[in-house]
Amino acid sequence: MLYRIAAVALVGVLLSSCGGENAFSGSTPPTTASTTDSGGGGGGSEGGTAADTTGGGTTPTASSIVRKTQIPSAIPDGMGGTLTVSFESYDMGNSDASISYILDDANGMQRVFRPDASGPIELYSRPSPELIFTTTSGDGNKILSHNGVRDVIDYTDGNMLAIGTALGAQKIDLISDAGDVVAFASNDDLTGANPTGVNQLFTLSTDGADTYNQITTFMVNHMMEYVVLSGDGSRIFFSSTSDVLEDGSNVSGMYQVFAVNTDGTGLTKLTDLNSSGVTTTHSSSDGSIITLEIINLDGNGIKWVQTLNTETGLLSEIAATSGASFSIDYDLSGDGSKVTYLSAGPVSGVPIVYLVNSDGSSKTDVLSERGSIRGLRLNTDGSQISFQSNIEFDTPIGSDELGIQVYTLSLQ
Repeated sequence: MLYRIAAVALVGVLLSSCGGENAFSGSTPPTTASTTDSGGGGGGSEGGTAADTTGGGTTPTASSIVRKTQIPSAIPDGMGGTLTVSFESYDMGNSDASISYILDDANGMQRVFRPDASGPIELYSRPSPELIFTTTSGDGNKILSHNGVRDVIDYTDGNMLAIGTALGAQKIDLISDAGDVVAFASNDDLTGANPTGVNQLFTLSTDGADTYNQITTFMVNHMMEYVVLSGDGSRIFFSSTSDVLEDGSNVSGMYQVFAVNTDGTGLTKLTDLNSSGVTTTHSSSDGSIITLEIINLDGNGIKWVQTLNTETGLLSEIAATSGASFSIDYDLSGDGSKVTYLSAGPVSGVPIVYLVNSDGSSKTDVLSERGSIRGLRLNTDGSQISFQSNIEFDTPIGSDELGIQVYTLSLQ
């Protein structure tokens, strides 16, 4: 296998562990949508399979699945020899042209690569004690390394820029589609407008100028969890048990979803849920559709994946697990029109990949194969699903390649 390293000085790392899959069984999500009492004015979850007993649709032929990587089992050690490597995870923006993946080598380094016709190109590396994650911008041109490290790597040439020098170990894992801004919550006084040190939302430019923008001006601490940035960088969503609007609208202390424009206007409570936990996970590029994981909704004891139309307040059920502690592997398309998720099939070891409209309609099982399928990623319009798998969908995996590769399923 040919192998090429980008000719730049690089440091950094990413890890999103792809450990064992969880098995799911039990409840099937209802097919009707429900509305919330309030309306609003795109990580990700990589887990196991959801419980689902419905089906139908047509399974595509193997010819519609294309391998997008040639992940090697060994890489050059720089001294004429090789190092064995193991696969950790992969990521992509809103197109499978921006796939990158992480390998852990035998010397304890974690390395980020992108596939190329001539072989893997190394973009970034860090010693594995600094376990890292990456988030890819929607346009695929920037990769944000996080988990205490804040490096923005140019996907096209590997050039790296450190950002957020004033933030210490602050974790940042949100980047806009254009890769020009990141978002996070912090109690630091980064602009001089937070002297009391309460939790605020901020954005930060990725051009190296370290230009901070404080979005909120809270005078008291509010819990802000699971912050999500819309792809266009215009809105931020988060979940909280606090009375964020300070108007008595959430004095019950239940988890609700809130939104605010990144110019500081339009702070809004989007939901009125009776739930013990709500996680915001994805946003469409324009922020009109977000995905939520809702635990123990109305006392049902399970975890739902639902979409929320942030303009109308419409909640739509997508999938469910049999217990609140289980995870679901799913993704939202960049335009917000489609969701894909992984469900346990009726035959053990045969996962089913579903594609469904983001309003919960027109669910179709698009792939069912014996073996491991994980890490579902949708492109912009939901016409392609990428995933990691040990199934040989096209040609046999080479002896110098790892058993896990990244594939893309075309749905048109």
